[in-house]
Amino acid sequence: PDPGDVLLAAGRPVLVVPPRPVRSPLAAPAVLAWSEQAEARRAAALALPLLRHAGLVAVTAVVSEAEPGPGHWRPVCDVADWLCRHGLTAEAEVRSSLQEVADELLDAAAQIGAGLIVAGGYGHARLREQILGGVTRALLAEGDVCVLLAH
Repeated sequence: PDPGDVLLAAGRPVLVVPPRPVRSPLAAPAVLAWSEQAEARRAAALALPLLRHAGLVAVTAVVSEAEPGPGHWRPVCDVADWLCRHGLTAEAEVRSSLQEVADELLDAAAQIGAGLIVAGGYGHARLREQILGGVTRALLAEGDVCVLLAH
């Protein structure tokens, strides 16, 4: 089945494992893809049991501005603090990039040796993402890292 169909129908988070993952989603760092959307909040909360196995969680937001301001950093730092209150080791990162968000998230995962990317799935209408592309679709199609998605 298509992982996107499963994600939208299951009502639960979906862990997608690529055919040849670079590493296990357990006992390796993780990237929590952050945006101010309900799907990202839901993914973060639902992924807590799995994130407890990560040595480090990099809460990562990707913005197109050359110099991200405090408005970008504050929510990311708040999420990292929330994870720390749950006993996890977390750091905040706001990446300024002109490349696609999914590519930047995959680069962030590669840089820290992540075995897992946690993200909100299909924050935009699925038809729009199918026509224009989207982060969810690109993470599923292009990555060699396990991805936990929640809608």
